[in-house]
Amino acid sequence: MPVAEFESKYAKGQVHELSAESAGDVQAEVENAVLNELHDKLVGIEKALGQGALLMVENQPGKDQPKTRSTQSTRVAGTDNRLHFQYSIDPPLRVSVWQPGS
Repeated sequence: MPVAEFESKYAKGQVHELSAESAGDVQAEVENAVLNELHDKLVGIEKALGQGALLMVENQPGKDQPKTRSTQSTRVAGTDNRLHFQYSIDPPLRVSVWQPGS
């Protein structure tokens, strides 16, 4: 659909900036937890949409594209060195709600 036609049929509503964070000792679990949290937030917004409303990702590839960011540190647990992982989404995933009618 051409932009002009889309803008004549839909009005931009609320914009949501979605972020997520997780930390723990198992890298795959921490990464999955942060992605699942982001997914759950997005599904929650989708379920609250009115009839005919749309969600649009506002982020632009190469400019402000959301990515998983991670840091890793070493912690001492008794006599063992253990890795600790922290994951986050940065920059936030920005989605806007578009309602039918101008």
